[in-house]
Amino acid sequence: MSTPQLPAYAKGINFASQIRLYYISPDFKLSELCYDADSSSKGWFSGELSTKGYQVAPYSQIAATYLATSQLKIRYA
Repeated sequence: MSTPQLPAYAKGINFASQIRLYYISPDFKLSELCYDADSSSKGWFSGELSTKGYQVAPYSQIAATYLATSQLKIRYA
């Protein structure tokens, strides 16, 4: 049985209203959990990255960084 990976966490520009949580799922896929406090959203939801099905090795680790250019970089090794 594998040990769950700790998530890589990155916030958007408006720290109070947008949260993105990146993690490796139990089936070793890159995943994203999102929160958006916008009145048109429903709070927490599965992010687009989760639908891509990117498979990673069981020993992988991830990190997420937010750049001032509004581009998010996710790295795994």
